[in-house]
Amino acid sequence: EGYGVIMLASKDLRVDFGQNEFPTRMGRSLLHATAHARLPGVVVATAHLESMNSRSYRKQQLEVAANYLRGAERAVICGDFNFDDRKSWGDWQRSVPLLPPEELENHVLEEVLPDFVDTFLEFGHDEETRWTFDGTRNPVCVRDSGERMRYDRLMAKGLRAQSYRMLGEAAINDQGVRPSDHYGLTVDMAWPLV
Repeated sequence: EGYGVIMLASKDLRVDFGQNEFPTRMGRSLLHATAHARLPGVVVATAHLESMNSRSYRKQQLEVAANYLRGAERAVICGDFNFDDRKSWGDWQRSVPLLPPEELENHVLEEVLPDFVDTFLEFGHDEETRWTFDGTRNPVCVRDSGERMRYDRLMAKGLRAQSYRMLGEAAINDQGVRPSDHYGLTVDMAWPLV
């Protein structure tokens, strides 16, 4: 049994929602919305890519997303990509990284989504604000204090990030529980001047 993602949109955008099935063992799919008013033609897609040791599934899922977004002049794809841009899962427990930088899974983004910009990299944040899954700062929700990964992304094409910040970093009770094991992202986007 799979689980999904959710997307909310302001009514004044007059969006059409859709869903594309992914190759998956975990019930994953691509949820997308196309605006017809206020920001006509902007397409936003979100997904929770395959978890665990599923590199080939994630590539296939990103290919489905890329094919859907290909015709959009201005588009966003965001969600839990389940890989980091600088290391492999478990590298914090190894004396030598599993893969050299040129073999990291993150390179699939250049291959499959070459027109999309990683808004975190575009906006240029420091080391302490990069981790969207952080066992050091979120120990109640993340079991391994060494697991500090940037699994969650917001990639944009034809739009430029104006601000980037994480959501859900503060505890919601006295025990230190946060809203999730992942921090959310909020990115203000602007249409670039031509």
